[in-house]
Amino acid sequence: MPGALVIARKDLRQRLRDRSAIVVAVVAPVVLSSILTFALGGGTAAFTPTFAVAVLDEGDIGTQFADALLGPGLGDVVETVDATDDADVARLIETGEADAGFVLPPETTADILAGRRPTITVLRDASAPVAGAVAEAIAEGFVARVSAGQVAVATTIALDGAPPDPAAIAALAERAQEGDLPLTVDAVVVDDTGAGQATYFASGMAVFFLFFTVAYGAKSLLAERDDGTLARLLTAPIRPSSVIAGKALGSFVLGLASITTVVLFTTLAVGARWGDPIGVAIMVLAVVVAAQGVTAAVSTFARTPEQAEGYASAVSVVLALIGGSFFSLSQAPEALQALNRLTPNGWALRGFGQLAFESAGAVDILPAAAATAAFGVVTGAIALVRARRIVDIR
Repeated sequence: MPGALVIARKDLRQRLRDRSAIVVAVVAPVVLSSILTFALGGGTAAFTPTFAVAVLDEGDIGTQFADALLGPGLGDVVETVDATDDADVARLIETGEADAGFVLPPETTADILAGRRPTITVLRDASAPVAGAVAEAIAEGFVARVSAGQVAVATTIALDGAPPDPAAIAALAERAQEGDLPLTVDAVVVDDTGAGQATYFASGMAVFFLFFTVAYGAKSLLAERDDGTLARLLTAPIRPSSVIAGKALGSFVLGLASITTVVLFTTLAVGARWGDPIGVAIMVLAVVVAAQGVTAAVSTFARTPEQAEGYASAVSVVLALIGGSFFSLSQAPEALQALNRLTPNGWALRGFGQLAFESAGAVDILPAAAATAAFGVVTGAIALVRARRIVDIR
């Protein structure tokens, strides 16, 4: 074991002196995840739809509808733009000045008092489905309130049994319409859009570049074999198994430092929310084991360090694409989603996603962590057998 520690320390010193290693292990994932977050994820933003409103009714219903949109509650979370008619509402939506719109037709109040059923028209923009859905909900809520008022007036008259008095009916209608709109709308702060995107891209880039970071161990074993350093090392009082253990330990520590740095930096700098620290630590360990096992196994099939680097890079890119490191596969074809479950990247990002977006705890992500680590255990065993041949253990 002391020999393995000496070799691991030596490899780490060599890697830390190599600026390209720092770039791959820390700078690249941090910078790229930050760029993707700001370019595609945006930031924290409040959902404040803008509605074009054409109230053509001059009666009580028109006044109440306008008050509902501008008063306490809705007025605090939506913006309105006055419009003259339905064509003006459509124009405001087409020009992007409004996300949706309402048209309350003329004589709405008179029609309701006469027992007729006027229609509130809701105009929606196909590119703003959420705002359109909110507009429809507001209109339906207002209609429900008016309908409830009609039922209340009719019931009161029926129970009273006296001949209907127009003045009394008007007073009842006014009282029935008093009060707050039964539909309440809260401001939807898409806090998780910025933080969620930051976490997704940070975890994706961290896992992607981790494969390149930990591939150094197996590659350096081949390099030292070719330049004769390995042969001289084996003449020293160091067991061959210690050489392999030292290489593996050095790569593991470097990979652990890489992904931990990304987690800390993105949390502080771009607002990523990784979730439960214990769960994150478990996933970090699992994905480092997986990345190290996969890249080591692939590299041992190479004959030269250059081939090892090429093999490891190709496998890392393919696993990143299928695993979802660059983009979400939630809407991808079922076949691609099935392939995603056959990659350590896919399971690792699933675990990180549970922690970040589902508020999962350490126990909840154990299946994802176990599946991720299993890739490393299996491929690591293969790498160990083949590495013994490289160091010529008989």
